[in-house]
Amino acid sequence: MLRKGGIKAEWWSLRPVMNKQIVATSTASLSNGEKIAVRKCSEPEDDLLQIYDMLKVDHIPIKARKFVRTQKADIKKNES
Repeated sequence: MLRKGGIKAEWWSLRPVMNKQIVATSTASLSNGEKIAVRKCSEPEDDLLQIYDMLKVDHIPIKARKFVRTQKADIKKNES
């Protein structure tokens, strides 16, 4: 599918392009002892956008999620 779109690269050369997009997790502690964690995917660069468009996949494969962790158990609070 990529070759038909004009990308004539081997898998080993596409991996560094694909690895530029990451998922980051940020955490914070609240005064009541709870912890908040937010996971978010980075924006893809232009060369990766071209690959995603040819494959017809979403540019942000993992949607942002927010978790609140209490002292007793993990509770998923909000998903956006």
